[in-house]
Amino acid sequence: MSATEQSVRDRIMLATVTCIERDGMDAVTVRGIAKEAGVNSAAINYYFGTKQNLIEQTLQHILRQEFVGSLTELDEAVEAAQGDLRTGLTNFLTEFFGNMLRWPRIAEAHLHDALMRQDYDGTTVREANVFFEQFLTRIRPVLPQGSEADLKLSVIQMWSSLLLLSLMPRLFERFCDVPPSDAEWQEKYVRRLLGHFLGEPDVLHDRSGSP
Repeated sequence: MSATEQSVRDRIMLATVTCIERDGMDAVTVRGIAKEAGVNSAAINYYFGTKQNLIEQTLQHILRQEFVGSLTELDEAVEAAQGDLRTGLTNFLTEFFGNMLRWPRIAEAHLHDALMRQDYDGTTVREANVFFEQFLTRIRPVLPQGSEADLKLSVIQMWSSLLLLSLMPRLFERFCDVPPSDAEWQEKYVRRLLGHFLGEPDVLHDRSGSP
């Protein structure tokens, strides 16, 4: 594939992400994607064959970035924190959480089959479970001592708390004075979450020292 063809293909996939987030998975159309990408519908058929194939390839591409790429980002965050795993983990999860909140319909699209049909045999669920295993391996040194089952339960609870809000960012809008889109709120949420699992009272406070 030439550089020009790859550029067009990438542009179509980027347009697909934009359309899914803007319109929702079920409302995405080939015509809408083509318009967003600045190409005609024939180009989508040429590069991807069908709308379903385009969506699947786009989501798989994002999935690889989210899971495989995220583990690399966690390692880099720890390195940037001069090897301090707690600080690196806090910074990594704050950024990851913020990205999920910015793209709630992409998260929903990844979990579409599980949410809509209770089908847990798809690529997303398989990749997520591999990611959770590797995530646990990396953060194990900062988790309190416990059985393997207890440590896995901590990871499940941690990610459940993040995924719930990423799928439904406005769920607590009427209850919470500050919207989840606020960057300081996101950091405070992550710090409190980690404070619960790491058992360190000091991370329950924000930088100003207030609870």
